[in-house]
Amino acid sequence: MNKPFGPSWLVRLPISAALILATFLLLAPGATGHHGPDSMYKTVNLAQNCSTSIYCHTDNASFTYFRESSLNSTAKGNIATILSEKYNPTDLNVIHESPPAYTGGAETDVIYQVNSSAVPWYAQATTWCDDPIDSVKCDQHYVAFKSNDVAINNAIACHETGHTVGLTHGEDAYPPMSSTDSNLGCLAVPSPYSLPVHQTSQINAIY
Repeated sequence: MNKPFGPSWLVRLPISAALILATFLLLAPGATGHHGPDSMYKTVNLAQNCSTSIYCHTDNASFTYFRESSLNSTAKGNIATILSEKYNPTDLNVIHESPPAYTGGAETDVIYQVNSSAVPWYAQATTWCDDPIDSVKCDQHYVAFKSNDVAINNAIACHETGHTVGLTHGEDAYPPMSSTDSNLGCLAVPSPYSLPVHQTSQINAIY
């Protein structure tokens, strides 16, 4: 007896329907072997350009960063730790750049700072692209924390850094999911200090 969704089931379809289904199975989000939701910008649920979205990709795999003097030594160490433990093991090459480049064609990719005036009242930190290159890539991101106490939180630093490389919130992933879903790793709210394997794979696929 044929299994209802086995190869023989596909063969019994009309040729046109079989081709459509086969194309869908090959191209559908999640069919790339990540074994998790597609939470890498741009997704099926998020078509906004980089200039109007909190998500962008950095311009290449060389991920340069700088921690401004508004951050205390503990917060600076925390940021270095999350970059070393969570992001450098991916195909990103994390590099501390000092002094930073704020202008020009090779700006420092991410500037971390304490800047409470830049953070919405309902949030503890925020990320934005200061210099979009095109609809997807950004030459320089800023990550602003409401205070040093917030910046010391590994999970929040991991969360905001995720946005600088394109990782999204749950409602913008495909399929959309709860903001607390564990598949989002540190992109969940509240954020655990983790970066799931499928998110690492999605980062590697871009960079």
